[in-house]
Amino acid sequence: MQSLAETKAGDVCTIKWMFGVAEDMARFDIFEGSLIRVLSRIGDGVIIAKDNIRLAIGGEAAERIKV
Repeated sequence: MQSLAETKAGDVCTIKWMFGVAEDMARFDIFEGSLIRVLSRIGDGVIIAKDNIRLAIGGEAAERIKV
């Protein structure tokens, strides 16, 4: 298991657990068990996609999401 911050562009991951960001991610229909794709890296953060949703996640939040 690794943090979302450690992934590479193009990776397809399943979210295993989230600490402190679950409520924010739920607004975008992203939960533990969701399948996401890492679109690109931006600084220490990532841009992810799930279905037709695109979401930029900062580095600190990405460290608290395990995939």
